[in-house]
Amino acid sequence: MWSWLWIGVILLVRQPIRSEASKLPPLCQAVYGIRMSSTGTVEKVLDAARCENADVVFIKSFLEQIKPQILGGNLLELEINNCSLPSLSGSDSLAGISLRRLSIQQSGLNNLSIDSLTGQENVLEELDLSGNNLEEIPAAIKNLTALIRMDLSRNRIRSLPQGSVFFHLLKLRHLNMNYNRLGYLDTVRFPLGVDAGQTLPLAIFNLEPLRDHIETIQLRSNNLTAFPDQFSRPFGRLRHLDLSYNNFQGIFAFKIENDKTNSNNLDFA
Repeated sequence: MWSWLWIGVILLVRQPIRSEASKLPPLCQAVYGIRMSSTGTVEKVLDAARCENADVVFIKSFLEQIKPQILGGNLLELEINNCSLPSLSGSDSLAGISLRRLSIQQSGLNNLSIDSLTGQENVLEELDLSGNNLEEIPAAIKNLTALIRMDLSRNRIRSLPQGSVFFHLLKLRHLNMNYNRLGYLDTVRFPLGVDAGQTLPLAIFNLEPLRDHIETIQLRSNNLTAFPDQFSRPFGRLRHLDLSYNNFQGIFAFKIENDKTNSNNLDFA
């Protein structure tokens, strides 16, 4: 594997500052590194791209400009932060770029089309969509077979998809869904309120395809009041389960049952 070194940031695209004092200028940057090839030559390689305060047109234009510089179509990471990106579709210039890490944070994202991650199936290892307006886990993730870490925290997710959406995520180790709205599942199942000992069935809360390989599950502050039956079933590699700052009933009975798993860190604070 080639050794590499970050050497700096080169600004490729920038627009003038707008007249409104409250708005920052859109900014996209390309980050280059130096790598030693197998033949001993030193090459400057485009490693990452980062955008802030930009809209989809600005980001798309920038990605089109840097595509010819991407070695073999492989880019280590793309970060889109504090932008205006309400949706992502297959036509938004990710085609032809293979990413190891994709981060879209605090950008008003509320929808990913089913083809939005086409081309990333066997390469994307980390997906961070935190701090957006997603109301469900995007079906676009279902074929990301190389995905190791997924952060969907601080969205508006109210329900889990059918377990089949997770079926091909055989390398997923870390799932962060802190600060969402999964407590809505309780109101669907128990419209008159949750009694002690009542649980959410697998038909509503299903992470079955992840049981053999997931290591970290974070569900802090989701306002859940009924325990998911899912966690009474053994997880082969689970080391950390965070269910803190929910409103569970019957916590002690559930915790005893869950002691049968291999989890080393159960957080019910």
